[in-house]
Amino acid sequence: MVTAEANRKVLRGFYGVLKSMDPCIRMTFITGITKFAKTSIFSGLNNLLDITMMEEYANICGIAIEDLDRYFGDHIEKLTPLNRFSEYSSLHDGILAWYDGYSWDAASRVINPFSLLSFFIHKKFSSFWYASGTPT
Repeated sequence: MVTAEANRKVLRGFYGVLKSMDPCIRMTFITGITKFAKTSIFSGLNNLLDITMMEEYANICGIAIEDLDRYFGDHIEKLTPLNRFSEYSSLHDGILAWYDGYSWDAASRVINPFSLLSFFIHKKFSSFWYASGTPT
């Protein structure tokens, strides 16, 4: 509990600085895996708008499934023989199976950029997102 309180104190100070710069900041985008908006760390920053479930922002934090071929097609093509896939569509399907994306609006899906880009860097499938944090 001591660590949690120390973390809250640091974050409260950080958000207090953001609040003091309000006249100079048009928009700030804060992201994370835990929702803190209703906790005391935001007491100095009280004008937040949670856009998590707003339809118009559903694809803001990821790579749209339909953009996979357009922006990453060349990379998929190059990696197809390295990953022992016989054709492009097999590797494409493998990417979607491993990093199947997520949806905030139940209509569209986006892929986690960290996982997808890590796949292209390491040239193999792995649980990159899981390894980037402390899931315990």
